[in-house]
Amino acid sequence: MKPLQGSIGGRASIISLSGTAAEKKLSPACKLGAMIGSTKYSNTCLSDLIIKVRRRMNDFARANRLLGEVEASDGAIFSALSETLERINDTTPYSLRWACEQFPAKTLLLDGAILLILEALIYSDIRNTVQYDAAGMSATEFGKYQAYMQLYSMKMQQWSNNVEQFKIEYNYNLAWGGVIGYGFSQYVDFWSIGY
Repeated sequence: MKPLQGSIGGRASIISLSGTAAEKKLSPACKLGAMIGSTKYSNTCLSDLIIKVRRRMNDFARANRLLGEVEASDGAIFSALSETLERINDTTPYSLRWACEQFPAKTLLLDGAILLILEALIYSDIRNTVQYDAAGMSATEFGKYQAYMQLYSMKMQQWSNNVEQFKIEYNYNLAWGGVIGYGFSQYVDFWSIGY
């Protein structure tokens, strides 16, 4: 089996997306999980979220017709999830800190990880964009960073506001014994691709 290489973060999986004989016997729902393969990370809660991030981003080799591979490796997604949890924990009020297993709003973790991956794509694309000008014609190789940047700016502001509101509401709930609810439904439709 050839390991998949993502554009960001190197090796994506130990399972080939073309599938092994065992994978071909699985149902379509099982095939999606088998395509990513099991991850070997110390935090199983975060590693269980890798496939959810990949689904939301629709980051599968079959979906990435131009690349022919995944864009973000499992390791890059795991790192993004871990850093997202740290960022949420570092948002005021600081007294509210969670481990992944106890974190009540996993959608915020998924959305934050996607934003960090998008940020990495922006940096990578800016570094690798080449503009050609010859004989009155111009062409750009790569050059998606402007579209990525627009999406990133809009979604980052929305995500930051959602994290701040979530932590304030959670803090009120702790202080007043459950009078105010979290309003998780506000965070569900942040990214609609893949759901």
